[in-house]
Amino acid sequence: MVKILVVEDNEEFRAGAEQYFATRDDVEVVYAKDYKEAKAVLDTQADTLDGAIVDFFFPMETGSGDTSLGRSLIERLVAEDPKEQNARLIYEELSKHLDYKDKDVAALAKRFAINYANDIPDEGPSEITVIKVLAQGSFGEKEFANHIFKNTFSRIPSMNNTKDHYGALERGLAESEHNQPLGLSVAPKLKQYDIPFVYATSTFHHAETGQKVHDYANSKIGVPIVECGANQENEKATQEFWERAYTTLERNLK
Repeated sequence: MVKILVVEDNEEFRAGAEQYFATRDDVEVVYAKDYKEAKAVLDTQADTLDGAIVDFFFPMETGSGDTSLGRSLIERLVAEDPKEQNARLIYEELSKHLDYKDKDVAALAKRFAINYANDIPDEGPSEITVIKVLAQGSFGEKEFANHIFKNTFSRIPSMNNTKDHYGALERGLAESEHNQPLGLSVAPKLKQYDIPFVYATSTFHHAETGQKVHDYANSKIGVPIVECGANQENEKATQEFWERAYTTLERNLK
């Protein structure tokens, strides 16, 4: 008999898991719906677990509204991402020359900063050509600078297609306690107890809220990720999804 932990906060998705594992008399499942429950299971039952299937996004403690752990985790992801650090420096520097009260300009400036995050020379973001042009050509008038900036960059397709992945994570966190990427926080505990695990997520890896979490899980944690297709989040409510997740885990069981 194999015993596994499944961390899943969505009731419909968890029902899909329960339906699938009800067909498996060789698997015992312990369910956790948030970080607190998952931690409690690992602290008390780790030596009895053979593996785990973990969601990416779930609350710290369901109903508490506490998003502090998710917020600190996103801050850590930002701190470890040089491109995002560069983008935030550019955005801050642009704020000296543009009026961010114009929400369209603020959003365009954010996309510009992300797009050109790799273009900061050694001497720092103030030397970026476009910022110097704005500072000198607008004669200190932010309204004129806004006009130049918007007319120059709003027509560039790459600017309009650029995604603010960390901004999406932060906005998601403000909307719901369920949007915390705490699957990344459970990983160290699972590794500490040498428990094989896979991620099972409804977020597509190129989705705005999912990409940075996927990237971190791939590069820093290095375990398989079972995901739904683009715009097919409800696939996670099916038995077929959970069969795929367990089959992936099964390959990694000791």
